[in-house]
Amino acid sequence: MSPVLAFNAYSQNVRPEIQSIVKEIADYNVLDGPIVGYSGSKSKQWDRFKKLYSQSGIDELRTLTSHDNAVVRCYAFKALMFMDFQSLFPIVLKHLNDTVYVHTLDNCVGVTTMVGDYFLDHFPANPVQKNTIDSILFNDKNIKLWAKYKFIQDLKPEQQYYIQLRKIAIEDNYPIAIVAIAKYNIKTDINLISTLFDRKETEVYGIDAAKKFPDSSFYHYLVNIFKNDWSKKYYDYPKWRNLYQALAKYPSQQTLNLFDKTIKTKNDFRHQVLGKYLLIALTKYPNPLFDRLLSRITLRYEYKNDIEDEINIEQ
Repeated sequence: MSPVLAFNAYSQNVRPEIQSIVKEIADYNVLDGPIVGYSGSKSKQWDRFKKLYSQSGIDELRTLTSHDNAVVRCYAFKALMFMDFQSLFPIVLKHLNDTVYVHTLDNCVGVTTMVGDYFLDHFPANPVQKNTIDSILFNDKNIKLWAKYKFIQDLKPEQQYYIQLRKIAIEDNYPIAIVAIAKYNIKTDINLISTLFDRKETEVYGIDAAKKFPDSSFYHYLVNIFKNDWSKKYYDYPKWRNLYQALAKYPSQQTLNLFDKTIKTKNDFRHQVLGKYLLIALTKYPNPLFDRLLSRITLRYEYKNDIEDEINIEQ
């Protein structure tokens, strides 16, 4: 639930001329940067923000961080940052449950994000503050921000996190926590990890978990996913990219046959796109069994020009 105010009840804290600017911002309802669109037009919404920033007092802006419009909340927070306001941390903590989505537009790049994530992304936390935020993200089951997902995704498999990860995975039904558990490579977690393959919507997490914990129990799931998705007309590119990497952790004749199927396909687009992902997998996780495949993956320039950068991406 969003920590917002029934704003009319607090309007006495904000002067009428500022309320007028706020209304225009809320009516437009997009968080623009200075320049928007492919033509590079100046944003009128950004001009409104500059008015808000230059004409509002700190107390008014603090009040507006709890406005019932998400764009207003974000602009008020940004204005306080521009003022180098030193008491932003309590405001950030207050909004860790702010899951209302806001649309941002900067140049021609549009992104939809939750207000709480916007605050966290723009707040320059010091080490103590960051530790406090991370602890809350990790331990508060009510927080649903992307920042929590990312924190758990990036966790190193240290013993101090294990018990809480299992609790999050089981009680909160949180798939990325199961992937994090897979990093520990503990046999008693195999049944839990296997549940990721039970539903289509969590299958991608299962692939990632098998990549991190390549136990033989997961291999048949990966093979079935390959066979099922091979016949589909459209590709889930991140899924295929990770699937090849997971399969590369299981060197066998069957895996070799699947990889060979990719190379032999007569569909040029499939050979280029999936062949690129296969090459990334074989480069990241080399095995002598697969060496003979490398020279047979023939990619055009547009598919191989960024392959070195992609090899360094960890999923």
